[in-house]
Amino acid sequence: MANSTVNLIIHSQGREGYKRYLPAGAVHLFKGTMVSHLDANGSIVPTTTASSGQCVGVVTHECDNSGGSAGDKRCEVETDRCYEFDNDGTNPVDETMDLGTTLYAVDDHTVSDTQTASEPVAGILMGMEASGKVVVWISPRVP
Repeated sequence: MANSTVNLIIHSQGREGYKRYLPAGAVHLFKGTMVSHLDANGSIVPTTTASSGQCVGVVTHECDNSGGSAGDKRCEVETDRCYEFDNDGTNPVDETMDLGTTLYAVDDHTVSDTQTASEPVAGILMGMEASGKVVVWISPRVP
């Protein structure tokens, strides 16, 4: 799968999470996508970027820093909340899985129940919607 190239509708559940303005990497970040810290400089990038860590939040507004240097712009990111993401077709999450199961990011808007290659942690399973979307708790504190 591939990272999003358009803004996505944010489907969140429960109380509002914590919002932070974090330095953006030299990338274009789209609303509704998962982001991680890039180990090299601490800026945020799409979750599946090489050398990035686990997902730390979801972008609330589009932020295009692709023409700049890391940290030139800051991006609003929300964390500590449940969000709905697409389900992977190869290693799908299903309703028989235990709540609290660790899920992995296939791209910046799709999750899987199985870690393949170097897929980072997306969050933990909190259920599924009738539409097939996976409800994921996103927090930098998720192991």
